[in-house]
Amino acid sequence: MQQSDSLKASPYEAWRRRLYQMLEPTARESPGLSITNRVIAVLIVLATALTILETEPVVRALAPHFFVTAEVVLALAFLVEYVARVIAAGEDPAIEGWLDVYASWSAHGRSSTCWRFCHSS
Repeated sequence: MQQSDSLKASPYEAWRRRLYQMLEPTARESPGLSITNRVIAVLIVLATALTILETEPVVRALAPHFFVTAEVVLALAFLVEYVARVIAAGEDPAIEGWLDVYASWSAHGRSSTCWRFCHSS
């Protein structure tokens, strides 16, 4: 195996890096929000507007099933976003150490990890 092969990222690592760049504005080279973050922002505004409209009895009576369906669809969309952020978190340099602690914790047992982490300088 050549050294250049060992330095290449696996397809999963490349995908996770791309996912991180799509979700984290500071990880992008270009300024501003990515398309992904813009869609998430629109979904947040839409969810807020639907929640406000749903509190009006007249509006809710016009389409009661619409609001239930919209809530389920939006909840699933935000669940997908959450899972994507958890997967992408391993690319964040600020969080990377905490993931290493968890990996070490689960591989070597809680007490040894806590000792190494809590007593490291």
